Amino acid sequence: MGKSISIPLNDAAHLRAWLSAEGQMISAQLEMPRLYVLLDDDPADPQSLAWLQGLVQHEAPVIRLSRDDGGGADAAGPLFAEVENGASVLSQLAERALTRGGLHFLLSFAGADEVVRHLRFLRNLALTEGAAVVFPYEKVQAVAALMPSLEPMQRSAFMGPVEKWAVVDACSVLHSLVAAPKRVTAWALRLNGVQMAVLEESLFPGVVMVQSHAADPDLLAGFTPCAAFSLIRQRIAQARAWGLVRRKDIALYCILSLQQPEGFESTAPYKQALEAARDWGQPLADLLPSLAPQC
Repeated sequence: MGKSISIPLNDAAHLRAWLSAEGQMISAQLEMPRLYVLLDDDPADPQSLAWLQGLVQHEAPVIRLSRDDGGGADAAGPLFAEVENGASVLSQLAERALTRGGLHFLLSFAGADEVVRHLRFLRNLALTEGAAVVFPYEKVQAVAALMPSLEPMQRSAFMGPVEKWAVVDACSVLHSLVAAPKRVTAWALRLNGVQMAVLEESLFPGVVMVQSHAADPDLLAGFTPCAAFSLIRQRIAQARAWGLVRRKDIALYCILSLQQPEGFESTAPYKQALEAARDWGQPLADLLPSLAPQC
């Protein structure tokens, strides 16, 4: 499997020290690696671009990538830039990674153009069954879940010219992956069915959180990111324990569980609707049309 590590972080200073030490370790017998960041941009936050522009190395451009086929850009695609590898910038990056998330740290000796080309190539993910899907590499939870399962050839295809790739999840755990000893170029990352299931499962709580916010912005307003993710994962498990299988049904169950009193599953009309969805495969939203938000 890939040489990935997971480290619970104490605070932003812990992450800053780790980033500094990793750069120095990689440069022990070579030049200092460049530090690139990839930011899963929030379209609702117009300040992200300006914030990242203030951290760039020697007025390097901030590049907005595409979320679909890797070509061109779109208004809500991830942001990429080379940043200063100094104490002040590392402190700002570490603080944002721990408080707002969405940041990837990439250490590489390659130029920005080469790393960007790799990311665009990485967007097109191949499956062992022959199908192709779009790989959401900007999603921290997807990368964190995938890293431990990568075999050497997969790791080489995933890393490309990157020496070390690190992310911090919602619960302040650092996940990182080091480049494979032997590099393979122009080889598409190919996942098997089990890995694809892990990838999809890693993204599902975030999807449910977005739908919960759309249904009612106050449902998770009082939770930290870690507490919100943990709660949604718990509710997903409860939905499956009820026998729900379809992701839309599970998401709706999660939203209802946040809106309704504890034990709502045992009261009408929810009990009957859940049983019909479980036993007869009827969509839960069709059984509760007046109560179901758009999922």
